This record gives sequence, structure tokens and C-alpha cells, in this order.
Amino acid sequence: EWARVMKDRAMRFVISAALRYRIRSERTWHDGITQNISSSGILFLGQQLLNPGTQIEMSFNLQVELAVAAGAKVTCHGVVVRSSEYPMIAANISRSRLLRQ
Repeated sequence: EWARVMKDRAMRFVISAALRYRIRSERTWHDGITQNISSSGILFLGQQLLNPGTQIEMSFNLQVELAVAAGAKVTCHGVVVRSSEYPMIAANISRSRLLRQ
């Protein structure tokens, strides 16, 4: 049973990167730190608890370790799926853009 559940989940990559996020209806951005990311969502440490269903915008930089390639800025929209007391926030990614730096 456990192996089947893990097989159905998208592969997660542990990435610690500075992240900015805001509720889509607000102008104020908040700082956070990514914990992991997958093709379908992101887990990050934020500054406030957000209710599931909250629509958010996020922006963060992905660094590339190779000297021949530059990093990329990711901007995306998502919806909070869960939030816990740290506050740790899990959100799906519904739309994203990858911009070369």
C-alpha cells in the first residue's frame, strides 16, 4: 500500500531557496524559504498561516551549479493545500513561468 502511494506522488526535490509570496488579491509580498518542490507543488516555510484554498503568487530563483549555465527565476500561481504551525505551507502549482537570468 505505502509503495503504491509513493509511486503516485510526483518526485520531490529538496531545494532551499529564498522565496517571495503573496495572496493574489493583496499587494504585500512576504518572504519564505522553499523546502522541496515537485512538478505539481511546493512546500515552503512562510511568515503566516494561510488557509487551504487561498490563491497565491510565488517567485523564487533556481540556481544552476554548472558554470556554463545561468540560473532561472520561477514565477508561479498556486493554491494552498495545507498549512501547519511553523508556518509550513504546501501549495499546488497551477501556472508557472521560467525566466532566464
